[in-house]
Amino acid sequence: MKFCDLTQFYSPLSGGVKRYVHEKIAYIQSETEHEHVLVVPGPKTE
Repeated sequence: MKFCDLTQFYSPLSGGVKRYVHEKIAYIQSETEHEHVLVVPGPKTE
């Protein structure tokens, strides 16, 4: 199974969303054989 998180509110420096997602990824990787995909916005383009 593959899990996917999609969020607009992910900060590479800190924040509650980042912590939640990284804890979820760590659990999925250590406790299951499933995969996880994280989709976040990239750098701003003009």
